[in-house]
Amino acid sequence: MYSRISPHSLSGFFREFRCTYCGSDAGYESRPRNFFETYLARLVGLRTVRCGDCYRRSLRPTSVPLLERRKAIVVDHELAINSLDATLHKEPSKETPPPAAKRPRIA
Repeated sequence: MYSRISPHSLSGFFREFRCTYCGSDAGYESRPRNFFETYLARLVGLRTVRCGDCYRRSLRPTSVPLLERRKAIVVDHELAINSLDATLHKEPSKETPPPAAKRPRIA
């Protein structure tokens, strides 16, 4: 009978991240959500990890190397509002001059 758990797969669990749902190798550390993830999992040597492709969370050993968390985009709201305000209240450009009255007709 074939066993789904082999010694190679168990050693890989402690050495590299591989999502159990989609098989991706992109894993990021996730923020803990509750008391267990914040305190008890750390005592046992586990941390919460989020898959970079399917966004599912799981617990992994702290020895597994992960990718850097993506930085949050910082937006200066006042600057954005001012530039939008300047765009809305922009002076209209000059219109093109009307065609001259005495021009020779081609057709």
